[in-house]
Amino acid sequence: MAVPKVNICSFNCNGLGDRRKRNEIFTWLKDKSYHLFCLQETHSTVQQEEFWQSEWGGPILFNHGLSNSKGVLILFKKNISYTIHQTLSDNTGRWIIIDITIDSTRFCLANIYAPNTDDPDFFFNLEATIHSHITSDLYTIIVGDFNTVLNSEMDRAGHQASTSNYNPNSRSAINSLCANLDLIDIFRHNFPRATRYTWRRRRQASRIDYFLISFSLISLVEKVVIEDSLRSDHSLIGLTVTTSILPRGRGFWRLNQDLFS
Repeated sequence: MAVPKVNICSFNCNGLGDRRKRNEIFTWLKDKSYHLFCLQETHSTVQQEEFWQSEWGGPILFNHGLSNSKGVLILFKKNISYTIHQTLSDNTGRWIIIDITIDSTRFCLANIYAPNTDDPDFFFNLEATIHSHITSDLYTIIVGDFNTVLNSEMDRAGHQASTSNYNPNSRSAINSLCANLDLIDIFRHNFPRATRYTWRRRRQASRIDYFLISFSLISLVEKVVIEDSLRSDHSLIGLTVTTSILPRGRGFWRLNQDLFS
């Protein structure tokens, strides 16, 4: 089915190893109107792939961590038409990058689960990987759990908010990634004064889950939202992009697997 809009969501699910929880979350996601579902902290293993795909009822791209930590995956609604040209993932279960065409529009989509420590090298390596394989006119979306806020004053609440220097090196690396790849935090762009959070625990809250998108996509964004949650301390976030009026890019990216062997 051709889609004039692309609906993408992201959700740190805090582990899907428990079958009952996994089925609840899969059912909850199926009821939503998204086409692609980027999940983090999945706790998947190679042995579970076939079983999980059967439960979901559609394609899944996995990058495994351990059975009790890390792991990212991308779920696809089975009734949409798309072409995946290349897939790349790291060897620690922290990111998947796909080169995908939906409705004749080609995107680079990266689903990430960043370390919860001040680790700028994670973002430097991500930037280097993307920069090496993307032409300047390819639409780029990086989404997931960044484990770092971009604005300590607006994106944190509770007693942790007083620690304004939270993961400063990671934040600097994200800002550098945005500058070098021409990306923007679309939620903050659309809601410059909003104080909304995607992670809550006890009396602490922060907006550490977000979409970084190409500047050239801003005018095509129909909505960006922070939604509800299910059995996680993170909220689901969503993005809708109109594709029916997007011009096709002049160039495409190609993954050189030899660089990562």
